[in-house]
Amino acid sequence: MYVLGLETSGALCSAGLVDAEGVLAARAVRGLRRHSVYLLDLVASVLADAGLGLEDLGGIAVGLGPGSFTGLRIGAAVARTLAQVRGIPAVGVGTLDALAHPLGRFAAYVCTVTVARRDEVYMALYRGGPGGPQRFHGPVALRPGEVTVHLEGLEGRVVVVGDAAPRYHQVWRARAGEKVILAPAGLHLPRGETVAEMALARLRAGEGGDPLFLQPVYVNPPAVRLPEQG
Repeated sequence: MYVLGLETSGALCSAGLVDAEGVLAARAVRGLRRHSVYLLDLVASVLADAGLGLEDLGGIAVGLGPGSFTGLRIGAAVARTLAQVRGIPAVGVGTLDALAHPLGRFAAYVCTVTVARRDEVYMALYRGGPGGPQRFHGPVALRPGEVTVHLEGLEGRVVVVGDAAPRYHQVWRARAGEKVILAPAGLHLPRGETVAEMALARLRAGEGGDPLFLQPVYVNPPAVRLPEQG
């Protein structure tokens, strides 16, 4: 089964194609406010790289957030459309879950932290293990200093990952100690191929469903500007 994964929650707009043997192709463009311009081109490119067409896909996956409200809407809309056109199942994957996925077998704990609005971060906590990371807290929106309280309570090494981790990990390490480890630089942005790998496992287990149920996870509600009263 071939699964296409899309990730548009943050600065990286990416698409990846996987099958049971691993990643077949992946493309990405970095830069906010460019997702609507590039996403469909990235999809066409990864399919061409793999020598496949939309008719070969067995499922569509998309990162559902939390993250950029506009980016999430774009990704969900494209995933819904492609799945409906092909009549194939769609899977939504939590963006913070996708960040934790590559690390969960190698650390006692994983803390995913991404930049949010209002000087906050989106955070989730995971227990690591042979079966992959298991989320036990979040996603929530917190002030960066509030993350420290959660890290201090963990008994064991905790890897922090996400685009907010390089910015704040020294602050957390100063309070919570040397158990706080910064993930490698290449893992701080979620990617479409990771979303696709996670979705493939779920599809093979009989999960996945109607693309109309793909709804972004905002945590904080989108800002709405009310019309001025005259």
